[in-house]
Amino acid sequence: MLSPAGFLLAGAAGLLLWRVAASDRLVPLARERTDGRCALLFLLGFLLNSLLLATILTTLGGTPDGSPAAGEIADTPGSSEAEAEAEAAPAPEAAPEDEAESESAPSALDDPLSRLGLERVVGIQAAANLLTVLVLVLVARRMGLGAGSLGLRRTEGASSLVLALAAWLAFLPLLAAISLANLWLLQTFGGEVDPSQAYLLAFVRDEAASHSPLVWFGMVAAIPLAEEVLYRGALFGGLLGRLGPWPAMVVSGVLFGIGHDAGAWIPISALGIYLAWLYHRTGSLAVPVLVHMLQNGSTLLLAQFTREISP
Repeated sequence: MLSPAGFLLAGAAGLLLWRVAASDRLVPLARERTDGRCALLFLLGFLLNSLLLATILTTLGGTPDGSPAAGEIADTPGSSEAEAEAEAAPAPEAAPEDEAESESAPSALDDPLSRLGLERVVGIQAAANLLTVLVLVLVARRMGLGAGSLGLRRTEGASSLVLALAAWLAFLPLLAAISLANLWLLQTFGGEVDPSQAYLLAFVRDEAASHSPLVWFGMVAAIPLAEEVLYRGALFGGLLGRLGPWPAMVVSGVLFGIGHDAGAWIPISALGIYLAWLYHRTGSLAVPVLVHMLQNGSTLLLAQFTREISP
């Protein structure tokens, strides 16, 4: 993990690279290139994606009484005898702390990651996300807006890849500082001290899933693309003409943060605001999408590296 000096050095390198790559050739996003109706596309995409996920996960997740769905659990030799012995044995009395934890913790049936595993859940979410993006593009064209109204256009005046690398490096020190401040707030005023998201925790705990190409594709490519189209292309683009650049950045960024893990909504909101600024500055979603991918990919790499070196 980088030291504070390392973060500052990365930020300085990013700012220098941005200055060299961007210069004055970038074409910012003009209000005329967006449309207020894009906010309706955000609502459509959010509802459609939520409905797809709920439908698929409910179908695959088992029945309400807790019995597994067909094919979810394969019997192994001796499993029935072990279950019978477990049912016949008297249950140990739980300590008060254990009882409190069992009451507050969600059951396995309520947690898709516990029921289906990280690989299947990420695969389902990636498929739902990509389908949602496709539907939004088709609906936008039907409305006479086109894919460009959602930010799906090339970056004019500079290389998107170079700009994304520069923007990501430049933001690292600020994101690290905000994350530390968020951790201090959680520790000082109460709340979930560990701000890690459920997917990241599952990634660390499940070694097989952490090496799955499907998990990496979903978390590093498909999900960032869909979130950028939804929150930056549709939501920020739809609010830009009504609120102006900075209010639209803040509103869309905060909603982006609230839609993620409750313990980390402040740093994620800051990232959302920054990604909206990048979209406004470059006039395209190419750079925000690539920065989002870099951030998710580096987080997974760090989690994997940390697990491998842990005793």
